[in-house]
Amino acid sequence: MDKKIQKFFEQSDIKYESIKHRKVYTAFNSAETQHINPKEVVKTVLVKFDKQIAFITEPGDKIEKFNLILVAVPAGKHLDFKKIDKFVLDVQTKLFKKLIKQNPKLPSPIKVRTSVAKEKDIAGKLKTKYLLAPLPIYDTPLLVDKKLTLNKNLVFSAGSFTESVKVSSKQYFKIISPILGAFAK
Repeated sequence: MDKKIQKFFEQSDIKYESIKHRKVYTAFNSAETQHINPKEVVKTVLVKFDKQIAFITEPGDKIEKFNLILVAVPAGKHLDFKKIDKFVLDVQTKLFKKLIKQNPKLPSPIKVRTSVAKEKDIAGKLKTKYLLAPLPIYDTPLLVDKKLTLNKNLVFSAGSFTESVKVSSKQYFKIISPILGAFAK
């Protein structure tokens, strides 16, 4: 298991189960190999914006500029980039309206176009290999498809092609508090 992932679970007091399996390269193959419903297996993708944006998740958060964001969807689904683009603009617009009175220097909301990030973005920005976990251990916001909230458990990469981790979704969403939305098709 990746040391960052293990450390996060231990510091957050999240109970988890490590699952060894044959070598797989996709979340969907992980579900097939482990005989798990693909709805419970999380596909985590690093998404790149075509420009940097000011992005905050809640009023009071520090405003930061990002051009990369993690998105987690069920393994059997595909990312819907149009939904992600619209969601990001809606979040910016909604918070901009609330915060402009407090901070007149707040950057205006801008439209972005998203795409899958390249391997160099993952290695460079996130300082990790190619397998990402839907956890706040990377310096980027985390968007999670709300369909994942319907599961009793979630299974995702433990940072290895031969190991996954299983956690209670109730405990996961209590500790993680990701940005929820509809990001899959």
